[in-house]
Amino acid sequence: MNNRLFTNTNLTLNTTSIFNDMLILNNHGPLVNEYLERCQNVLDLALFEYSRVYAFRFDLRYPEKYWATDTNVISKFTASLKAQIDADLNRKGKRGRSNLRYVWAKEQDTSTNPHYHLMIFLNKDIYFTKGNMNAVDGNLASMINQAWASALGLCTFELLGCVNFSNNGDYWINKNSVDLKKEYDACFQRLSYLAKSETKVYSGGCKSFGSSRK
Repeated sequence: MNNRLFTNTNLTLNTTSIFNDMLILNNHGPLVNEYLERCQNVLDLALFEYSRVYAFRFDLRYPEKYWATDTNVISKFTASLKAQIDADLNRKGKRGRSNLRYVWAKEQDTSTNPHYHLMIFLNKDIYFTKGNMNAVDGNLASMINQAWASALGLCTFELLGCVNFSNNGDYWINKNSVDLKKEYDACFQRLSYLAKSETKVYSGGCKSFGSSRK
């Protein structure tokens, strides 16, 4: 059943556990149909370009006593991460490329600052793991830490506990696999969490959801 979101009537709510014949995570309340469509579009674009895709979930938080006022912080984060990935590929002389695709959601409940949920999609033939999450450099995990620090104008040592990689949050999808539907559906179900309406802020022109466009 679809209902209009009271705080933003341009958006409709999915109050079921299904979207386009796939299971979605509705244990935190209704999901926004328009966000689910964007989620699926990003996943489909990644699989259109690459036969094998690596996707993973993580969260970004602000340090304590940090006053969050920059509305472009996620744009700065993704720009920094993209630049690091491009530099990594050039430095290592890797064959092929890996365009950065992503979905993000901004949420805030009772905390002073909001937090962000993200899922990133990459070419699995180039990147297939985040690497050691405590590494200072040389892998995706360290690039994400450095990108968040850059977006906030801080050093990475000031962000202890501010980048959280989700348990069992890695997904590998092979377009040519007999398990494609199983892999695709599992990834989309996890991604659907970002489309929940609960704890998103819609007032004051705040943007609470976004994604890569290409």
